[in-house]
Amino acid sequence: MSDFIDETLVREDAILAAKIKSIRANANKRTIKPREECLYCEEPFNKGSKKVFCDADCAADHIKYTR
Repeated sequence: MSDFIDETLVREDAILAAKIKSIRANANKRTIKPREECLYCEEPFNKGSKKVFCDADCAADHIKYTR
């Protein structure tokens, strides 16, 4: 009986490790591409800026209104 349980635990650990690896790999990918203005209020940024929103308020408002 313990062999079955041990085998199941090994499989669960492998599945969990694969899920963690996948989440870490996708964590740094942006879903919103930066452009040279705020995505919410359209305030212009400096050329080449990697910002998406001008501040936390615009980010929160964008999330609230797009859901």
